[in-house]
Order: sequence, then structure tokens, then C-alpha cells
Amino acid sequence: MKNFEVKKAFEAQQILEPLRQGTVPKKYASELMIGRDFWLSALTEDMVFVASGASKIRFLSVPYGGGKSHFLSAVEQVAKERQFLVANVELHSREAPLDRFEIIFPKIMRNLAGISGVNVLETVFNEWLKLFPNSKTILSHYC
Repeated sequence: MKNFEVKKAFEAQQILEPLRQGTVPKKYASELMIGRDFWLSALTEDMVFVASGASKIRFLSVPYGGGKSHFLSAVEQVAKERQFLVANVELHSREAPLDRFEIIFPKIMRNLAGISGVNVLETVFNEWLKLFPNSKTILSHYC
């Protein structure tokens, strides 16, 4: 059973307004999620696994109205709290089939998000450069 704290009027409005519009209040997605704790726990364990240097992929197949967007908003919230980058990309089989990486990759990169106020691509690039001890020499050649 979840423990719900009393929200201020402004916070309550931030929750109710998206629900009225048929969307997920992203900031509160995990608080409003019911019956998906097992799934969220499994994906949280996956994040620990990936943070250790491993990789993992999961596919989510749920019928229309089954709560995919709500659940994925909760996963996004947890991932950002754990310093992961996330990309929310809607793929349609005709527009972006999974075997057309050249179409999918730019969509992912355009939608990368992390902690608010941080330049995501710059952060990714800087972290990547740390892997190469002579990167400053390499960059000075091209810049």
C-alpha cells in the first residue's frame, strides 16, 4: 500500500490538470502508479545492472489503454533520479522499422533528456572523451 502525502493546492493542480487532458503527470507518475511495482522494481534492477557496465534491452507490449505511457513515465523518473539519460521516442512500424537504425538513431538523439538544465549531448560527449586519455590532442587537431 502506498503512503500518500497531502499535497499543496498548487501540487494537486499539477497532478489533476494533465489527468483531465488524458496525459500523465510525469513528475508524479510513480506516485499514481498502482499494480506495477513488480515491473518498476525489475527495471530498477536493470538500471543497477547497466550502471555496472553491462547492457540490457526490454520490450514492452501492452494493449491500447493498458498504461504504457504512465508506466514509462515512472521508469523515466527513476532513471533520471539515477543519473541515466532517457529518450522518449514513439516509433511506428511504417515510419521507423527496427531494422532502419539510420532513422531511429536521430530520433533517439533529438529526444535525449537528463537532469533539467544540463546540456545532454555535451555531457555525453564529455563523458565519452574521458575514455580517451589523449583526447585533447585529438581534438586540437580538428578544432
